[in-house]
Amino acid sequence: MNSLMVFGLALNMPVANALDSKGSVMINGLGQRVCSKMTAHVSEYPEASDVYAAYIDGFASAINVTVHGKANYLEGTDKESRYMFVLQHCENNPADTLFQAINQLYVKETGQPINELSAQRSPPPSKSAVSAGKPAIKPTKLAVKAKKPEVKAKKIVKKSN
Repeated sequence: MNSLMVFGLALNMPVANALDSKGSVMINGLGQRVCSKMTAHVSEYPEASDVYAAYIDGFASAINVTVHGKANYLEGTDKESRYMFVLQHCENNPADTLFQAINQLYVKETGQPINELSAQRSPPPSKSAVSAGKPAIKPTKLAVKAKKPEVKAKKIVKKSN
């Protein structure tokens, strides 16, 4: 039952960020959640920590994909340490949002808040990515061949009485 509740929470939390005309980022979904609600939720439903850890990792992946300069801005950390940092920040700063807690994780690990990371310019696309309108990454085909089970017939011998 608790697993369904956690899954439902994840489905009901939109996680979309959009830049406005000034380049500001609007955080939606779990990022807006006040830390005191996060800590209470995790205390009541320990399985919910998976949802929050997944949000933190998804956020980190989005930063890695969109902000050029490093392949992994949180290199040297793991899922558990990232989650524990955010949880401890939230316990100590209950009025902060989850986004603010994640931002402090970036300050600790990189020395910069997230908005300063995103101020970096993206490099121009490579010639191979632009040439002939072809994608830089070749699509792959999954080839799964199911084997037919081998059936060996056994000869049934009737015994006469």
